[in-house]
Amino acid sequence: MKARIFEAHISVTTLGRSGEQQLRGRQCVDQLAYIFRTPMYDERTGTLYKPKKKPHEGMLSGMVGWPGGTPESLGNGMEKGETDLANKPQKAQTAYSCDVALARELNRQQQYTLLLALALWIHEKTGAPVAFVLHYDRAGNPHAHLVWAQRPYDQATGKWGKKYTFFNPFRKGTGLVEMRAEFARLTNEALVQAGHSNVRMEHESLERRGVQRSAQKHEGERVQAIARKTGKKTKTQVRNDLLRKQKAREEALLADESTAPLVKTEPVKPAAPAKVLPPAPTPKPITKPTLAVETVLDASKFFIHPAPVPVELLPVEKPLPQSLMAKTKPKSVLKPIKTKEEIQEEQYHERAFHMLMNHEFDDLANDIVAAAYEHAKAHGIELRDLDQARHDFHEWRETKEQGQRRRLQQQRQK
Repeated sequence: MKARIFEAHISVTTLGRSGEQQLRGRQCVDQLAYIFRTPMYDERTGTLYKPKKKPHEGMLSGMVGWPGGTPESLGNGMEKGETDLANKPQKAQTAYSCDVALARELNRQQQYTLLLALALWIHEKTGAPVAFVLHYDRAGNPHAHLVWAQRPYDQATGKWGKKYTFFNPFRKGTGLVEMRAEFARLTNEALVQAGHSNVRMEHESLERRGVQRSAQKHEGERVQAIARKTGKKTKTQVRNDLLRKQKAREEALLADESTAPLVKTEPVKPAAPAKVLPPAPTPKPITKPTLAVETVLDASKFFIHPAPVPVELLPVEKPLPQSLMAKTKPKSVLKPIKTKEEIQEEQYHERAFHMLMNHEFDDLANDIVAAAYEHAKAHGIELRDLDQARHDFHEWRETKEQGQRRRLQQQRQK
């Protein structure tokens, strides 16, 4: 039986009201609207957030610690709590946002139960309400989003408490490390119960586990979109493929309990001893399952938001009529080649236009004014400003001619 070891992918960010968070869409109601794929209204700013992505089939959601409410009311409640209690409400941080990758070996119900157990763990540690959504929009990429407040919420009184430092590493908070370990433990238990004892998740880094291998880089939506558009793999994907091959060989060595040396990118000296990875630890037997659906769902002190029925795919929108679409020139149409005389004539017209607009009347003549009008017509420039400049030019020329006649008359009189 082939073994598989995969690293836990958990990314935690803060949601707040600072300028950078507003530009990146890291506000509380905006993030909830994005993960729930539902328009939501922010009562504090008066903004209606409409996510671009639509609900997809297999999308499951839930809430813990917010009885009888909706995700929109949760987001506005967290915003109101920070407005009332924060020292600097204009720059307050309201919630945490987390993205987690789920094991592909689990079905949707098992993944939802695992996600619910993680949300209950966060609520027990902090007392904050938690909202979570399971996304399955692309095959082979099951992942989930969680959002929870930075303050505990008392369901009996309906009031928010003092901010906790459990997830703040700058105040010696150990919540991120404990959350990774707890998520790996819950995932491994769920894999064993599902019959995949040969698959396990590791939450520690490669360096702490003693693995002499570089870490893979995350392939986000942008990298995958470039690969689909060009039909070729990016540098990140090529590098990750090489690391996956090396990782597959390491897993084969662990499964066969072989002492063969690992594949190295650099030549290994003959005198150097071969490095062998430590054998994989055997999973502990589980006497009492902690992820059974009936065990978790019967918790009476927590409010479990019912999972919605999978949303049907929306119909494809009709394309816009040809009259409303942007007019683009076909690539096959080539621009005509201009001769040297035509280029010089265009340059002459442009120079005449700038001379007239800048009131350089000393060198102007009637033919130059006509050339300026030709340049304006060729480039679609309004003639209103040009008419005013021509009027100023004629007045200047008439004044100049009157002065010349006056000087000539004075000379004749002498």
